[in-house]
Amino acid sequence: MFSAQYQQRPVPLEGNLVRRAWFRYFTPSTLPRPSYPTKIVQSWDVAMQTGETNDYSVCTTWRADRDDVYLLHVSRGRHEYPELRRKVLALAQEQSCDRVLIEDAGPGMNLLQDLRHSPTPPPDGRAGRR
Repeated sequence: MFSAQYQQRPVPLEGNLVRRAWFRYFTPSTLPRPSYPTKIVQSWDVAMQTGETNDYSVCTTWRADRDDVYLLHVSRGRHEYPELRRKVLALAQEQSCDRVLIEDAGPGMNLLQDLRHSPTPPPDGRAGRR
């Protein structure tokens, strides 16, 4: 009621675009097994600085199964660039990603350019599914 009366932004309690009822929770043991090919996608939101009061760099890993999407893993930390680059490559390999999405703004632009021009193969020498 506050947002409707004082801020002139009425929003239903359950949300405006996304409904709470659409979300289901799974543990790794109860996650439905796919019966068709799926995609594993990582999305990175890279922070500008690493100070204690600054934002975290966050990676979310998702499994896309036709009309369903499952959050598989979340990683967050305050990483300086060399460590961040290693973390991106390590998490992509660890989660067997098909795609890695990096925000094309701020330090994400540098990371994108660096990885496009000098990708490092995984430590075991395999090309992976990225």
